[in-house]
Amino acid sequence: MEKLNISILGRPMTLSCPEGQMGQYLDAVKKVDVMLEELKTMLPNTPVDRLAIMGCIQLSLDMGQLTSDEGPLKGVQWGEFEKELSQLNASLDENLAELASLVGQ
Repeated sequence: MEKLNISILGRPMTLSCPEGQMGQYLDAVKKVDVMLEELKTMLPNTPVDRLAIMGCIQLSLDMGQLTSDEGPLKGVQWGEFEKELSQLNASLDENLAELASLVGQ
């Protein structure tokens, strides 16, 4: 593991990251810091812990809207894919249970 000395919202901290992933971590830290600084500017009296929670929610929403640029899922949003996959799994579970009950008779 590598140690990273970073600063988010002006608060220094140390993180650990897997070998060879320092660049990815530093990019992620920069994105998070920029997002939280923007929230802090819009909501100057908001405590840091609330800003962090709001930032996590925003990142989760952003992830749900990510789309694939290539392959069979090109143009499909992750949130939509995840919902479809969940429905497919539920349908498979129902069909497998029905099949098991037929085989057991």
